[in-house]
Amino acid sequence: MVFNPHTQELFTDQGLLIKQMHCPFQMKWSELKPMADSGQRLCEQCNRSIHSTSDSNEQELMDLMNKDPHSCLQLDFNQNNLIINPLI
Repeated sequence: MVFNPHTQELFTDQGLLIKQMHCPFQMKWSELKPMADSGQRLCEQCNRSIHSTSDSNEQELMDLMNKDPHSCLQLDFNQNNLIINPLI
């Protein structure tokens, strides 16, 4: 996956848009309530589950976004499956 920090957009390696990231609450992962699924946490500000992308592949995230385009994602700039590229 490729993330453009200027546009806040997450893409597949082939350039398909997965999601434009936006959170009006700017919650940190550590501030979110853990859920039964370790890859998710609950934001008590908006009452949505936040999905970690660190253990997800592009297809899983595309499927999630197709199912619920308003799903929230969490990125860690140090995760192994992410490239930061401000030029895309």
